[in-house]
Amino acid sequence: MKASTASLLFLTAVMWPSQSMAQPPLKLLYTDWTVVPGRVFYQGSGGERTLLQAAAGRVYGVAVGPDGVTYLADANTFDVLSWVSGAPQVVYHHTTYVRDIAFDAQGRLYFSEATGATGTGRIYRLDDAGATLFYSVTLASVSGFWAGNFAFAPDGTLYLSSGNRVGASIYRVTGGTPVVFYTDPAGAIKGFDFDPAGDIFYADWFTRIYRVTPAAVRTTEMIVPGRRLADVAVVTRSIALGPEAGRVNSVALHPSNPNILYAGGSTGGVFRSANAGSRWWLRSRGITDPHVDGLLVHPTAPATVFAVGPSGVFRSTDEGLNWTQPLVIAQPLPPLAAWPNLLRQEQKNPIRYEPTTGALYAAPFCAGLYRSPDGISWTQVYPVGPAAPLESCVTSIDVSSSGGGTVYITTPLGIRQKIGGGAWTPTGAEINDADPVVLSVAPSDPSRLYVAATQFDAWPPNTNVWVRATAGGAFTRTTPMPPWPNWFWAFSLAVHPSDALRLFFGSVSLYRTQNASTWTAVTGSTAVDRCTDSAVCGADYRGLFFDAAGSRLFAAHDQGIFRLDLATNTYTALDAGLVNTQFYDLDVGPDGALSGGTQDVGSYRRSATGSWTLLATGWGDVLDLLAHPTNPLKLFIRDNSQSVMRSDNAGGTIALAPFVPTGGFWNHQLAYDAASTTMYVGTQLQGVYKSIDDGMSYAAANIGIENREIRCLALQPGSSNVVYAGTYTNGVYKTMNGANWTPLGSFPETGALVLAVNPAATRVFAGTRSGVYVSPNGGTSWTASSTGLPPVRVVSELLIDPVCPCLMYAGLGFYDNAGLYGGGIYQSTDGGAMWTRLTAADESRASVTSIRIDPADRSRLNFSTFGSGVRAIFRSTAAPGGCSC
Repeated sequence: MKASTASLLFLTAVMWPSQSMAQPPLKLLYTDWTVVPGRVFYQGSGGERTLLQAAAGRVYGVAVGPDGVTYLADANTFDVLSWVSGAPQVVYHHTTYVRDIAFDAQGRLYFSEATGATGTGRIYRLDDAGATLFYSVTLASVSGFWAGNFAFAPDGTLYLSSGNRVGASIYRVTGGTPVVFYTDPAGAIKGFDFDPAGDIFYADWFTRIYRVTPAAVRTTEMIVPGRRLADVAVVTRSIALGPEAGRVNSVALHPSNPNILYAGGSTGGVFRSANAGSRWWLRSRGITDPHVDGLLVHPTAPATVFAVGPSGVFRSTDEGLNWTQPLVIAQPLPPLAAWPNLLRQEQKNPIRYEPTTGALYAAPFCAGLYRSPDGISWTQVYPVGPAAPLESCVTSIDVSSSGGGTVYITTPLGIRQKIGGGAWTPTGAEINDADPVVLSVAPSDPSRLYVAATQFDAWPPNTNVWVRATAGGAFTRTTPMPPWPNWFWAFSLAVHPSDALRLFFGSVSLYRTQNASTWTAVTGSTAVDRCTDSAVCGADYRGLFFDAAGSRLFAAHDQGIFRLDLATNTYTALDAGLVNTQFYDLDVGPDGALSGGTQDVGSYRRSATGSWTLLATGWGDVLDLLAHPTNPLKLFIRDNSQSVMRSDNAGGTIALAPFVPTGGFWNHQLAYDAASTTMYVGTQLQGVYKSIDDGMSYAAANIGIENREIRCLALQPGSSNVVYAGTYTNGVYKTMNGANWTPLGSFPETGALVLAVNPAATRVFAGTRSGVYVSPNGGTSWTASSTGLPPVRVVSELLIDPVCPCLMYAGLGFYDNAGLYGGGIYQSTDGGAMWTRLTAADESRASVTSIRIDPADRSRLNFSTFGSGVRAIFRSTAAPGGCSC
């Protein structure tokens, strides 16, 4: 089938959801082979809309992969293309014309070549080895004509269609032989696709799309005047809009095939590349927690891969196609605020293979150290017996073949080592002025140990790399590091596989030493960082990994994956297919352009044609972004400094407002009334500030709410003075005059994460750490409104349709480090009384941060995620019971 409804995987086994499962409305994508440059269309609330436009050529075939990425085939080129970040990318170049593309029920990608009426046609499957012949279509078996059109039914059965001949048929391939399933005696049957129920939708080469049921009954689904329709794709999930790259924690390399790599996203799951990182495919089926701190390819059984995150250890025995979880860590963990700074940067190298015994060691976040002889059964081996709570927080592991198998770990209380079957003993007392963060054993000298440590209670942090040259010897400090901020917290270490004195250190920037002493910055490593101001937002190099030959270093950081080729000192971004960006916020302008703030990459803007541009926004973390409702050029941006910025040219340049006392660390902290040019800003510790000059200056508006951490703000529609403020731990406040605040003492939770006010100003909704609450009387009283939502789930976003307030949307997200990641989007059609899932069930990993209605097409919801980029999903714009809620 061309539009998979299953998990975000490429070349993987994907389970079809049951037909009883709630699904979003079907959306049909279609192509017109006469349009140049080619485009993919759909019918929105305002008529025909363009989903994407190719740079050149004609779009003949279209298919949406199980990861939501759109794939294309040009009518006359030899390429299979993917589209996610504004321009098609070549996935595979064939030897002749590519006619059609489709995905099977397992999420594998296929393409066809066809010779019309002159010879045998072929369908190929794309896999790691390239194109493999899957099926040959002899013309005699299809009445003498096949134009290359094919698709897979939900049960995996291959179907073919005759193409643009009049008097066409759809064939079901049974036992390798095409058998006529349906015939249109008066029309053509070009590209087609299946929905989950098994209905076929096909394009007739002219203006019509038809539906054919499993009983071969045909009805007209759509008429598009003036079109020459070539292909159809059925979409029942969200579509990936990009951008590519984003925060990556780990890279793992195949022990013998340098082309096979795995990458672990901070909240994006596991990706795999079969071409040395030139292109990545998400492989996360079975990984229920997308937070991946570390990866390991088993050195003696490389089809087996392990992923470690806060919820435990996941294991795949088929190169990442399917995952199970042999080690489960109870959730939720304590809030992030309970941990010292040392522990807020994820684990550094939390899984290792010990070659002497063949054992595996893994350290899920602050849950102790576990050992496994086979990767299936796991036993906690540290701490042993009663211990201080932080003793369980193992931040890194490494192993040495010396001493019969020595294991080293770092914890907030120091370095520990265990030689062979002995007991754990402390080492490294010399490092008494800093916290050891990450350690690395020199592969060519297993007695040499390096440790990177940071004094977290100092500002700026004091960071150094220490070395113990001999087993049992003392640690000594290497040459002092470059000045802050480029040498900030310790993130990663990597020692060359054959030169024990040659290593790299990752902090905000990347550094190297050739003699285990003198450090220099890696030329070019900061030049390609996407953040626009390297003085205040670097890459945060979270993982460094050499290939087996030691000729290439792979760097995993907040802005993607980069490769350093040591011989030429060239630094190359490896982003294609890595849809992994962590968005804090998203908004849509009146022209349909999307603008979003990200973790450590600044702000992006996506034009109506789908091209992403990095905006000039300064600091890396942009937590709140607001687009003017009528002026497509005006943006308000809030980063994690003490800054509120305004741009009057769509982010090309910015104006910085005067000093606001404390920065903000959340989205939903900006509330704006365009009619009066009034802006409210929530701060971390100083309540609310207000601007009445369109965001150019601010003054405190704090009476009754001083010294409160504001988590979210919401204006009553049509008013610049009635505002609701949700705090982090002190409930909800309200002002009737834009200055004096009153606590809403009846609010049932400690705080609110997001607030939304009904356009009629009669009802207020609050999203919290435990669901949705509603007040029918402006905050005087509150009741739970979470029926249908999953239990114990964080509601991070609420949206009320301004045209039909009975339509509401709840985005499920994350809170601190509680392990409650994602949940997708739920919809209510009755004003919040009952909720049902809108995004597909397998998209529940996505942590939703913002949801916005496209102003040009109200059937389309654009939403941002913390780890899967920006996505779009389609909805019905009518509430079954009407719009009075």
